[in-house]
Amino acid sequence: MAPSTTDPQKVMELLAWDISERCQFALGSGKQFTFRTILMTEPVAVILAGKYRSPEALEKALIGASRRPLKERAFANYYANPGSRKDGGEHSLRQYSAHLGKSEGAKMTRTPSWYDSSDSELNTIPTMRPGMTAFIITGDSARNKVQTMPGGGYATVRIELPSNWDALMSELGYKPLAFYKL
Repeated sequence: MAPSTTDPQKVMELLAWDISERCQFALGSGKQFTFRTILMTEPVAVILAGKYRSPEALEKALIGASRRPLKERAFANYYANPGSRKDGGEHSLRQYSAHLGKSEGAKMTRTPSWYDSSDSELNTIPTMRPGMTAFIITGDSARNKVQTMPGGGYATVRIELPSNWDALMSELGYKPLAFYKL
């Protein structure tokens, strides 16, 4: 996605829309919550940093905005959930939707700005949980790009370099580490 706005709220809403639409297994027919990695270029990160002072603040805003209509989730999970055929079974789609509504925390929420709807509220389910999102700033610093990648997981590992790292690297022809920092 290439955001064409400098409004951090609208960029966050674009991300929320992308997150709610791109769940694991495409239609979101699998697990309700999915680990995500969000790749963004530096210009997008700068726009978002204008309003969200930390990755946790951005994640919190995304959690509040990234909700999926229950009827979409129920339809996808009922007919497209890998390994579980529900149609023609003992429960109708309406009954299954009611079950998901209870088990996945459905509630009436403000209709997202990306829906062109006269309805002021929709019955939605959350698509994110805290601590399941990694933000990585990467790519061409002259472009506005962001990509949401659902699925998998991530880990952060602290790497401690020796105090003489720059000297060791200069012997191999590399510049000091500070040269590479943004």
